[in-house]
Amino acid sequence: MRLPNSQQPDISDHYSAKSNDDFLASESDRQMLLLKQQDEELDELSTSVKRIGGVGLTIHEELLAQEKILDELGTEMDSTKNRLDFVQ
Repeated sequence: MRLPNSQQPDISDHYSAKSNDDFLASESDRQMLLLKQQDEELDELSTSVKRIGGVGLTIHEELLAQEKILDELGTEMDSTKNRLDFVQ
């Protein structure tokens, strides 16, 4: 039996401290795993964003080329119309 003011360490305090230490260690491990997963997901997202950016630039270049073709076609059509008007 234990006296109230005894200097004997309480065994339940020991188990409680060990339980807390185990909990803290497992939470720390879990947080490290979550950070690693988030880093991997951010790397994948970064790769996807770069790929989409490249596709966007390609589309932009294609639209500029088509705009130039349409402008040239418009100029040729105006020229042809003027010649037809002259002939008639």
